[in-house]
Amino acid sequence: MVALSKENAKKEGVSGKAEFIQADLFETDFSKATVITMFLLPEINLKLRPKLLDLKPGTRIVSNTFTMGEWEADKEVTTEENWNSWNTGYLWIIPAKVEGKWKLGNGELNLTQEYQLIHGTFNSGDKYLTITDGRLS
Repeated sequence: MVALSKENAKKEGVSGKAEFIQADLFETDFSKATVITMFLLPEINLKLRPKLLDLKPGTRIVSNTFTMGEWEADKEVTTEENWNSWNTGYLWIIPAKVEGKWKLGNGELNLTQEYQLIHGTFNSGDKYLTITDGRLS
């Protein structure tokens, strides 16, 4: 499949923009990747998820058919032509890690984070704000 992918990339004139490697998925360093496409079973996606979440914020992960468990996709697309069961694509964008306490002027922002979803509080003097349904993009 790697040879076929290289051949197809060359035919399409994008071989200088893509790299295809045959290697152990869990041993390979893909920290320089900006886009990762996958067609892996859900249990493999879940096993790979911690490594993916350590990638640079903004890195795009695209999966055909299979999700990342409770990590909600940023976008989901299903083709109208349901000619088989492999017609849903998922996109996740690696979020920045923002959880923690942040000083903002005279105030303090406390954030908790679950993947790209955030919530928390902002305290400044007599002002107290609750942050709900925040989403990083």
